[in-house]
Amino acid sequence: MSRATNQLGGEATGAKPTAVYRLFDSEEALLYVGMSVNPERRFEEHSKKRPWWGEVDLAKTVITWHKDRFAAAVVEQQDERAGTPRHGKDQPAFGRLLLAKLTAEGYDTNPIQPPTLETVPTRQQ
Repeated sequence: MSRATNQLGGEATGAKPTAVYRLFDSEEALLYVGMSVNPERRFEEHSKKRPWWGEVDLAKTVITWHKDRFAAAVVEQQDERAGTPRHGKDQPAFGRLLLAKLTAEGYDTNPIQPPTLETVPTRQQ
């Protein structure tokens, strides 16, 4: 039996702590903003698929953790609009609607402490 998923690709609850990462070049120009529950794995995927990855200075990477994927999606959208990343992505209408809805409802998007192995929710069998 499959689990219900939301349009952001996570489980319907969106309850996993999720990181928003900002990738910069050596001169601190914003290259890309993304989100992931596992940024290190995502960086590895980017390194294999994104032609711009060679521009990234990982020492300048900024990662903030948020309580769930929804909060991270709002922050990612705000960061993309404010920072104009060089390698941005076209946002679907869903992203704009989500941002408007969650912002209007006062959804808590404040950063949290990075999760540890003890605090990351595990999947119930």
